[in-house]
Amino acid sequence: MKYSNSLNPNNCPHWILRKGYKYDLILSNGKLALYSRTDLKSGKIVTYQVFSVRLQKKRGIAGRLLSRYFLFPYDEVFGSRRWSFKSIDQALEKMLKS
Repeated sequence: MKYSNSLNPNNCPHWILRKGYKYDLILSNGKLALYSRTDLKSGKIVTYQVFSVRLQKKRGIAGRLLSRYFLFPYDEVFGSRRWSFKSIDQALEKMLKS
């Protein structure tokens, strides 16, 4: 998995590469983030995904301090912290209701 080096003001990466897909940030409100999910082979948007924004806290490992970073919601949390929609309107509705 690869993230963009920069984060938006709500601590979400502008893009994420994972398992043959590119996730591009469309909107975030600090609690939820809306990403388009593009198939890298076809270059087409296949779904829109809403993620619950979760951050790993700053911590020290082997004498080094790691700053906080965005935690990607894995497949096991679909329906509780990650949702997939066929249209951007459905995804925006989820963000507004949550």
